[in-house]
Amino acid sequence: MRIDQFSNKKQTPPESILSEIRLNRLVRFGSCWFRFFCYIAELNTESRQKDLVKWVLTRRTTNVDLEAADLEGDGIVGAAEFVLYKLKEMGKINQEDILLFMDEFENLDFDQSGTLSGCDLKLAQPAQM
Repeated sequence: MRIDQFSNKKQTPPESILSEIRLNRLVRFGSCWFRFFCYIAELNTESRQKDLVKWVLTRRTTNVDLEAADLEGDGIVGAAEFVLYKLKEMGKINQEDILLFMDEFENLDFDQSGTLSGCDLKLAQPAQM
């Protein structure tokens, strides 16, 4: 047996292990702060979004709004057009999204009636084999 095996001296781990431990603690500490700031930013964003929704729902609708909401350009704003306009105002949907949905609708509207039926779906989307 070696004499140093029985010594009461506390042995220190190698420097590489100490560096790894320090780095691990630093990463965990930084991660906690990062999550904290993300949480604060999310709360702030939610608050601003709620304020925007409240403003959109309580402000007076003008003729300019009706013209902007009239997607079909027929001078009449239906419920669907009005809802889409309000969603755009709230930032929940954008014009590009609407155009994508309209393209899909037009592709599914096989008989070009302006409405969708089960028959349209069968004709526009033939069964996959």
